[in-house]
Amino acid sequence: MRPRPVIALVATPKFKIAHKRDLQLFVCRHLYTLTSHFDVISTGRTHGEISDFLEKPDLWHQLENRSRIQESFDLRAPEDLQSWRRSIHSHFIRKRNGIEGMIEIAHELVTGWLEAIIQLSVEDDTTVRAGSAVLRREANVHDVPIASDLATAQLFVQYWKNKLESNGGNAWSLFRKPKEVSSPCATLPATGGEHVLALIAHDGQKHQMCRFVVEYQKKLLNFDHILATGHSGELAKQYLSAAGWSDEDVKRIMPCNSGPLGGDVEIANAVIQGRCKNVVFFQDPGISHPHAADIRLFEQAVLTGTEVRLASNAESARILLEGNEPRLAENKSSVV
Repeated sequence: MRPRPVIALVATPKFKIAHKRDLQLFVCRHLYTLTSHFDVISTGRTHGEISDFLEKPDLWHQLENRSRIQESFDLRAPEDLQSWRRSIHSHFIRKRNGIEGMIEIAHELVTGWLEAIIQLSVEDDTTVRAGSAVLRREANVHDVPIASDLATAQLFVQYWKNKLESNGGNAWSLFRKPKEVSSPCATLPATGGEHVLALIAHDGQKHQMCRFVVEYQKKLLNFDHILATGHSGELAKQYLSAAGWSDEDVKRIMPCNSGPLGGDVEIANAVIQGRCKNVVFFQDPGISHPHAADIRLFEQAVLTGTEVRLASNAESARILLEGNEPRLAENKSSVV
């Protein structure tokens, strides 16, 4: 078991602009309490803004007349402030900036490494920002506590604090037993993304995907690993096995969760890490999907990734496989 529960603290750009002082007051009141019992992860920019605020030279003067702000640490002298800062920073963990950081946090949620979320946002963030929408949707799918406004966040912290005081500080007792999920993406090598393909298909395009993998089965063997969302991966295994792939060849297909359960997030995380640089995504343009935010987040991950190639229909996929073949052969020969 991990030594500490993990909580995400994220503030959207609009919230940080519109409610900057509110965020600072929340940090002063509650971040020490949170980091005393949990590992608190945050996207790079939120982490940076909070850290910069904590290091302000005049912070002591702001706090000394606000003794009610810091409820869990006795700030009697300036040197106490340094101890308070060190305690916070030791368990306040920075993720990547922007959309990549949101993908990392959503991935930890999907794979069972995140116990709760404080996501401070304004009213339209979940409609215009894919990362914010995905984090909320996946929290609801996996039944992870999430606070999306200051009042609820403060309620969460006070609830946790009361429980900790009554149970002797046992932080794990506040949450359900963690269900850590082993993602196949975690077994991919840190380098070698050129030899990894992601295969995804909407429900209305799965038959087209199956025809495609059978037609191009020989070219698919150029890839060492083929990531896939759950049902797409199982179908690809069945069709390629029936087409003559050996049991050993079929093992290179690595199904993740289904798309609605976070499979898109798992693969997006592999993309931003450089572990997968080829994506075939058979999209159905005529149907809206309940996990559309996950799909948008995935597309943003591909656009953010370095040298990631995306095919979104059969003809594009054909060009990706045929055009990529010399590159794969060249890279494999250079390794040898």
